[in-house]
Amino acid sequence: MLYTKERMNTLVINPGSTGIKYKIFDANAQVLDAKKISLVTLNQEHPFDQYSETISKIVVRVVHGGNLSSPQLLSDENEKIVTEFLDFAPIHNKLSLEVINFLKKEFTNIPIYLYFDTSFHTNIPLHIRSYAIPKELALKHKLYRYGFHGIAIESALSQVQEDNDSLPEHIICVHLGGGSSVTGVLEGKSIYTSMGLTPLSGLMMVTRSGDVDPDMPRIISQKENLDMQSVSELLNYKSGFLGLTGSTDTLEIFSEAQEGNSEAKLSFDMYVSAIVREIFSAYAELQKVDAITFSGGIGYGNEYLRSSVMQKISPLNIPSDNIFVVDVDEELLMYEKVQNYEKER
Repeated sequence: MLYTKERMNTLVINPGSTGIKYKIFDANAQVLDAKKISLVTLNQEHPFDQYSETISKIVVRVVHGGNLSSPQLLSDENEKIVTEFLDFAPIHNKLSLEVINFLKKEFTNIPIYLYFDTSFHTNIPLHIRSYAIPKELALKHKLYRYGFHGIAIESALSQVQEDNDSLPEHIICVHLGGGSSVTGVLEGKSIYTSMGLTPLSGLMMVTRSGDVDPDMPRIISQKENLDMQSVSELLNYKSGFLGLTGSTDTLEIFSEAQEGNSEAKLSFDMYVSAIVREIFSAYAELQKVDAITFSGGIGYGNEYLRSSVMQKISPLNIPSDNIFVVDVDEELLMYEKVQNYEKER
């Protein structure tokens, strides 16, 4: 394809566990187009065609990049690393790689930047990052706590900083959506995360189990005569709220919990309890909490959930003015970071 028009727009693509979100920004950070699509739609309908000759760069969210920093220009080397971490984030990295392959074919001469969910957590202390397994095994296979939701957390912190004179020093970030996590932030840097090697770990989620006894997969495998791949799919796709209630509609589940439905209330109470435990774990590392943020579709969108959590963490004495409910914009955050990166180069 020949490009003749002036290029000034940025395409930001955010592949997630439930689809692909994208936004096209102009040079003034105004959104020209924004949609959520499937991979099939991307391949069949080529939704960027009307803008293709004005796009100057592309930014792609990648969930697992190990210890890679963000942003990075796509290269054979970092694409290989993303592929190496497929086993640790099979839902997310597979989709990101498919999107990257599509983009390389469609935009042959346009720079593609990668932005990693894991990069925000690269400062986590070694005693938090490490697992108590043979160190040779950990080193050989890169088996460490990485943490996720970094882009959403960066967006939340950026908005808090914009709305205040300065960023509070000790912050707990609670991101609750299809995936859920708690992060302890000290002076703008992650020092604790509830998530670990994979996005399955930590809190109970919409379809993910979160933390279970480490030997449970073996027991399920034996009892149900399932291979480990099938057990992994069960814990990733058929557990959490779906496994407990048969539904992924958390708004309806929470409403039924308020009305006294025993099944809904059990799942809600389990969720709140898991969140509270992780908040106190983050507090244990921070030793102080100045502020808390709630983000994600559930964290931002459900006051009943937030109030239930805040009631249980009242001993932390977080000032009401420092409870921030944030509608994060991951695509805008990635756009701004890449713009700044290019200016500083």
